[in-house]
Amino acid sequence: MVQVYYDNYQPWDSHDDIRVHAHLARGADPAIAAVIQDLKSRGLYDETLVVIGSEFGQTPMIQNSGLEKIGRGRDHNIHGFTTLLAGGGIKRGSIYGATDDFGYKMVDRPVHVHDLTPQF
Repeated sequence: MVQVYYDNYQPWDSHDDIRVHAHLARGADPAIAAVIQDLKSRGLYDETLVVIGSEFGQTPMIQNSGLEKIGRGRDHNIHGFTTLLAGGGIKRGSIYGATDDFGYKMVDRPVHVHDLTPQF
């Protein structure tokens, strides 16, 4: 197992302004693509599971307690979030589960993070 962190601190915890995620994703996407391409070039992609995620998502509503600088932030959301899986025999383009229409809580086929890989 290899674990890779985005940076020396946690920039994804966006309590002030969720829009920072667009910038962060532009920085993370090439690195993720490089790892996947490297695994493919070495013939290891199909036997290596790549898991991209965190221990929580962000709420769909604005966090505004008055402590935030900007007021477009989000709080932690443990009830529904996304984890991306690649390689390891995972069927490409698969979607497992869904959140409610608001994007707040898991409503279809919930999976606890400890049970994630056996579902596929």
